[in-house]
Amino acid sequence: MNEVAALCQVPTLKDKRDLWEEESDGKTKKRTTTTYEEWIFDTGAQEFMQSIVFLNGKVAETRLLGYGSMRDPMMPNCRNGEGLAVGDTMVEAYLKCGEPLAREKQADKVVESTDGEITRRTSVAVTDWTYRYGRDLPGYTIRFENGQATDIRQREFGK
Repeated sequence: MNEVAALCQVPTLKDKRDLWEEESDGKTKKRTTTTYEEWIFDTGAQEFMQSIVFLNGKVAETRLLGYGSMRDPMMPNCRNGEGLAVGDTMVEAYLKCGEPLAREKQADKVVESTDGEITRRTSVAVTDWTYRYGRDLPGYTIRFENGQATDIRQREFGK
């Protein structure tokens, strides 16, 4: 990550999650932890945006995401939050609506599954992004689980 940071500009968007998985067969328990970090570089409408995914500090994947554009928080694509959809990734929400007013890391959710005698518990990173569009307009909070929108709720702010 340090080498990439030295070669590249400051990322437009960063998403970092510490994910863990536990497996137990009733006698032994094994736990692994992975640090997932994605950096998005958006240099404008004339260039492709780039995503670099790091796992435990090492480059794991690079992707081109299509043409970028520096975002305006009042952009018409967002239509005051109405353009957002459950299933959007953080990158898609950012591209539609720009930088959120607030990003809040919530407690991880734990998902448990069983396969025969093996019980697996996996962490799911939960983050809320909040947008507000004006003094007399509602805002929206998007809940992301492992980087994907699972809930969008309208918020009223004090007037």
